[in-house]
Amino acid sequence: MRHWLLLAVLPATLATLPASGNPAAVDATAPSAAQILDCGFRTRYELEFMQVLDVETRRFGRPVRSFRLQIATKRLEGRTRTLVVFLSPEDERGTKVLTIENPDRTDDHFLYLPFLGRVKRIYGGRRQEPFLGTDFSFEDMERLHASDFDTTLARDERIDGRDYHVVSARPRGESGYARSEYVIGRPDCQIIEIRHFKRDSQLPFKIVSMPRARMRTVGGVLMPTWAMARNVESKRETEMRFSEIRVGHDLAARYFEPSILERLTDIPGLSRGGSSEP
Repeated sequence: MRHWLLLAVLPATLATLPASGNPAAVDATAPSAAQILDCGFRTRYELEFMQVLDVETRRFGRPVRSFRLQIATKRLEGRTRTLVVFLSPEDERGTKVLTIENPDRTDDHFLYLPFLGRVKRIYGGRRQEPFLGTDFSFEDMERLHASDFDTTLARDERIDGRDYHVVSARPRGESGYARSEYVIGRPDCQIIEIRHFKRDSQLPFKIVSMPRARMRTVGGVLMPTWAMARNVESKRETEMRFSEIRVGHDLAARYFEPSILERLTDIPGLSRGGSSEP
């Protein structure tokens, strides 16, 4: 899933610090760009969690739409599955999305729309379409691998007193982005910003920020409580607030199968509310 709403959404978004026993942290003194990116992706995606997500989309600073979602991820057979359930607004209530990671092809996306009463599978070019009026697409929900990109270490940056690598990544397959830059912490592999570029452009048209100052430790894992996606071209921004964050859960595997989407009303263990983080 590509940063999944999640990272998120997302994966959605979502990372473990070395002090907390993060197995993904790079130990080499001079890791390659691919190793740094792989560390960031594994830190982001190889984690089981549940949370409530409040989303507000604004254009020219004015609210356009807001959503409340439940999100859960589960690792099955070494692959990540992400379940998203819409609680509000009323016209989207009951919409559900399931993303299943595939190691050798694009991820599978299953969408349940209440007014259709059935599960649809998302194919091909539709992966890059905006999702429900937000700044995210189904492509953004996919689990990423460093091997999917040609990578270079663009530069190092120092942000708020911390050192970060900036890895430039060009997708080898079909994508809505010609190039992306990932700002990755040294040495803990936290991704705090993603900058997406169009072909032949020197300036990003979309920036997703997850500032470290808005992260907190849950169950020994450093998790975002706030994120912002800004689309420079459309003047649209999507703010995300995460609450009821739980790392690790005993949710059964059956909740991460397409067949349950028609019957599922919400994710067990998460409320329909959830307080926003400051």
